[in-house]
Formats: sequence, structure tokens, C-alpha cells
Amino acid sequence: MRDGNRTLPLLLLAMCALGLPAENLHGQRLPERLVTIRAAADDSFRAMPGWEQVIRSRISKVSTFYESNLGIGFVLLDVVNWSNSGTNPDQLYDNLDESVSRGSSDILVGFSGKEGWKEGNQIGGESTSFVPTVALFAVRQHDESRTWLVLAHEIAHVFGVWEEPNSHSVMSPELLVRFDDTAGEVFHLTRDFDFRKGVEQLSKARRLQYTELFVEDNRGHFGNRLLGPHIRKGDRALARGEYNKAVRQYRAAALLDPKDSKGHFGLGRALGMKHEMSQASEEFQQAIRFRPEWPEAHYNLALALAARGLCIPAVKQEQIAHDLGYRQAGTPDRNLSQCVASHR
Repeated sequence: MRDGNRTLPLLLLAMCALGLPAENLHGQRLPERLVTIRAAADDSFRAMPGWEQVIRSRISKVSTFYESNLGIGFVLLDVVNWSNSGTNPDQLYDNLDESVSRGSSDILVGFSGKEGWKEGNQIGGESTSFVPTVALFAVRQHDESRTWLVLAHEIAHVFGVWEEPNSHSVMSPELLVRFDDTAGEVFHLTRDFDFRKGVEQLSKARRLQYTELFVEDNRGHFGNRLLGPHIRKGDRALARGEYNKAVRQYRAAALLDPKDSKGHFGLGRALGMKHEMSQASEEFQQAIRFRPEWPEAHYNLALALAARGLCIPAVKQEQIAHDLGYRQAGTPDRNLSQCVASHR
């Protein structure tokens, strides 16, 4: 189903692109940035009375909230069908991300009436930092005084904002109608984020600022919580043989925190499956740089080096992996076995 009122938002976007005064046809000033949304509704959501108006109302409330606090507005471009086969939050999100196109919009938001989220919440959401896909789904009965705040919370993740349990804001479990100071600092860095180019388009300096801000705000936490969704999506893609998708997810993790070994290790594995052994070697070396006693990283570097015919360094890495406790399971790699046989 198409949104019947697309002309005005598209006209306003064109005015902004041409540098014309940021005012709409009613003389009201436009937000500093307009973000376009495609909504996707599955059968369970469409079964709800007034479902399309519910979507419009939620997005309108989120837009008003963001405009007043951050100068960011949201425009609903259209509403499409979603054949949702997911049965749990991860499956639901992956199904949306993989099966529904964003079209010409910046962000895809999926709406489902399926249940199964965390105990006690009225509605759940799923999103990934810097990935322009958001899924919302019901738990028991939905509460419209809360659902638009869940949407506001999940969209903030798309801009790279993280949860703040003690912030008493929309980023805390309380879901209050305010942004905390840290969220404001993150939006200052990412408000102009190009959703089509992805995290790679952030400058090195801006990525460094972002990482430093996260580390400063999360002292005492182990690891970078922002990387988890990308690592998990990369792992699932790798297991399914979707190597290009795995590369994108692991690379996003490595860019978000260049000093975290997991992103580099996953990227090395995915590149290796694509037979890009030179780049794979570089990623395994980066993983070892930040986690020197990781036996799997040394062994995978040995595999990549052996595949390139670099037997002496491959044998050295294989020995380091063995000394650190790595034990080969399954059939030994042919290239590495030949290197070991001829150089040890």
C-alpha cells in the first residue's frame, strides 16, 4: 500500500537539496535534517484495527520528539507488505533486513503484531548500530503511550547511540521523553550519517571521536557493546555461506572499534572464505595485535599465509597456536600440512 501524501515531503526534500529556505508550505521552519522512512507491516500487524493510522501516529510522535530536541525530522514515504516468517526477535529482524527493500528511503521500519519479547515489556524492538533497519513487535497487548518511545529508542541506535541504564532518558529502561547529554554528543557526530554508504563513510577522525566517547562513557564494562550485533550478524551470515554480507558486518565492527580483536578476526575469516588471503592475513594480524595470546587467530593466520605459499611464517604461526593450546579438529589443511612437512 502506498502513502497517498508523498508529494509534499518529497517537495520539501527537494527544496532542502537546492538550498532553498527551509520552510514548508505553511511557513513553518523545517528540521535541519529530514530522514525518510519506509514502513513494512506483516499480516499480524495488519490484523489490528486502524493499523496504518497507528504507524503514522508513531512516526509523527517520534518526529516531533526528535525535531524539538535534535533538529531531526522523519517523513513516512510509503507502507509495504512484509511476509514475516520470523518466530523470535533475531529471526524477525533478520527476515525484515533481508527480505524487504528500503526503496528510496533512508530507514526501514518493520511493524509486527507477533509476540515473544522480553517478559514484562508491552512492546519490543530490535535494531543494530548504523544499520538502517528497525523492527518493532508486540508483547501481549500493545500500549500506544509507550510504543512510540520504543521506536524513538531503536532509531537512536541506528544513529549509533547506546543504551544508558542510569540516564533517566529515552535510552534507559524507563523510556522517558528526553535525551541524555551523551546521546546529544553522539548525535552531534552522526546526525548527518549517510545510511546508504554505511559506517565506512564516517571519517577516521569521526570514528575515533565516537570510539573515545563510548570508552569514556563505559569505563568498567568489558568490551564494546556496540559491536555485538554486528559480530552476531556476521557469524550468522558466515554460517549460511553469505560471505559478502559477513564481510560487511565484520568490517562495520572493525571500523566502530579498530582496537577490538573480534571484528578483525571475523573479517579475516570471511575474507578467507572469499579466497582474499592477503587481506585476510592483514585482519588476522590486527586481531593478534590486540589479543596476542589468541590461539585461533594465530592458527587462522597460519592458514592464510600457507594458502599464499608463505610457508616459513605460516609454520611459525602454527607453532605459536599449538604452544597456546590450539588443537586441530577435523581434516588438516592441505596447504598448511605441506608447509609444516617441508619446513619443520
